[in-house]
Amino acid sequence: MAAPSLHGLPDELLQSILSLLPVESLLAIQLTSKRFSGLAEEPLLWRHFCRTQYKFWNSKHHIRTKFAAPVTDTDWKRLFIERRKTDRMTVQSLESILATQRGRIDKTESIVTAGYDAKDILLRHCNPLPEAEDVLARRYHSNAVLGGIHRAMAVEELKRLLKQEAVPLERALGVYDMFVLGQREGDFDNIAARLDQIARDVREQYPEFEELTPRKKALTLATYVRANELVGVREEAGYHALQNNFIGIALLGQEHTSLPLISVAIYCCIAERLGLRAQPCGFPWHVCAIVRPPTGQDLEGIDVLTNEEPEPMYMDPWRKDTEVPVSDLKATLDQMGATPSSYATFLGEASTWELVLRTGRNIHNSIQDAHRQQPHLIAGGNPTPGSERVPVWASTFPDIDGSFYAMLWSHLLLGLQAGEDDGAAARTTRRRTYLPYITEHIQTDYQMDVPLMETHVLPLFRDLPEHSRLLEILEIVRTGDAQAKPIMRRDAKAHNVRFRIGMLFQHKRYGYEAVITGWDPQCSMGDQWIEQMQIDRLPNGRDQSFYHVLVEDKSVRYVAEENIHILYTQPSSSLMRLAGKYFKRWDPETRRFVSNVKDEYPDD
Repeated sequence: MAAPSLHGLPDELLQSILSLLPVESLLAIQLTSKRFSGLAEEPLLWRHFCRTQYKFWNSKHHIRTKFAAPVTDTDWKRLFIERRKTDRMTVQSLESILATQRGRIDKTESIVTAGYDAKDILLRHCNPLPEAEDVLARRYHSNAVLGGIHRAMAVEELKRLLKQEAVPLERALGVYDMFVLGQREGDFDNIAARLDQIARDVREQYPEFEELTPRKKALTLATYVRANELVGVREEAGYHALQNNFIGIALLGQEHTSLPLISVAIYCCIAERLGLRAQPCGFPWHVCAIVRPPTGQDLEGIDVLTNEEPEPMYMDPWRKDTEVPVSDLKATLDQMGATPSSYATFLGEASTWELVLRTGRNIHNSIQDAHRQQPHLIAGGNPTPGSERVPVWASTFPDIDGSFYAMLWSHLLLGLQAGEDDGAAARTTRRRTYLPYITEHIQTDYQMDVPLMETHVLPLFRDLPEHSRLLEILEIVRTGDAQAKPIMRRDAKAHNVRFRIGMLFQHKRYGYEAVITGWDPQCSMGDQWIEQMQIDRLPNGRDQSFYHVLVEDKSVRYVAEENIHILYTQPSSSLMRLAGKYFKRWDPETRRFVSNVKDEYPDD
């Protein structure tokens, strides 16, 4: 009897077997015979690999269209190989970022340019094994690069708005989600898919929905979103919670809570998918939805013979599932001091542009409220006995700094507040208000966004006084990133430097927890800073060693040696989340962070 052979199996079964192989094994078996060479070229096989091995795709591929089209319309093997090349480039750039502090802006930009084609491989590095030698650094920098990809996508949508292009409401508001997305679901595609699913659920629950009048459809939808807790807040005390400003979090989070603007936006986006003409209106303080009938009909579904626009209806799904009488809205406007001539503005449709800026202002208010609720955490006050100090940035969801940064970008690019003159001068004035804040963030926490600033912000100030100063700042950041760090040796000049990179300490006077990231044998600051900080009044003055430190509240400070009390305890969770910027891992035996800045401090 002849020995069993793969060659005796039909092609369909062999293709199923080959689909289970690693790609490297498939390429190897392809070389063994003409039959396997042909089978390994099958488009179905390579489409399977593209579908199963990669979840995220750059929009340039139009991957959904390709998956839905006949398999032979796309060169799936070429596409898969292209993705593998992107994987290799991403890993090489990431390893270089981890190996040296030099040139990180360009290396990050090379990955960010690949967009979502780099996301799958990045996510694997965002969650290294706990025992990895560089677990903290790999986690920190992988997540930082991933954030850069998300922000670049968000800024592109803001630029589309700036160019007066049509941007779907959910995508425009989703810009803020992209700035704080991290590894969660909630990107542009997730938001759209969730809205699509809700619309399908509505049709399934109400099979007669298409037969209803426009008025009945609007009321039915309000009943549905409220019954399924897709809008509103559960407790009034949580009204200003930061998460209530994000449409993606409202749709995909567990609580589904949102401020009126986001709730109404969700309602209107679902309504659009159900064939209803609904948009948020410009009502002050509390946004409502304005629902109009289809062209040629009124809200009762009756044909209209005149050219006049039939009266709309107003809905407030955040509060109730019944219609809001327009007389009630006008009465509220009267109480606010609005004039009848302004009714049309307040009761008409709000532009997507206006809603994005309004959401940004709401985010800013929520951030201020978070700081008011936890002032002791900002000031570095002592935590409750037996509890861990938790800074505001670590206790607020979503990321409070990313949220503020998103607000800065939207207001800087779009430029105007509600009611301001829509002219070039007014827009420039408004942009000047936000430029110093966003520039400060670029210099401190978001150096990797220098290319975004060069591409999208710098041209806005061309021929204006701010242009040269902004260009200078960006060049300084780039130069500092491109140059090798000065090497600090522990030689005779540094004989008085007692503490080492990676040591955990508590400030003797202010009580905060921090880690040492650098040192100088003497104070290296200028006379003005020394005088302002009253350094010469310290017992050991300016001639003692000083240390660059990373504090649990995200700040970077410069501390005199006499104010440092070394700790040998486990670092706080908030500091562990930050430490990857400078360190590979925490060493439980030495009770120190393992340095990842050896190119600057080789002896530590």
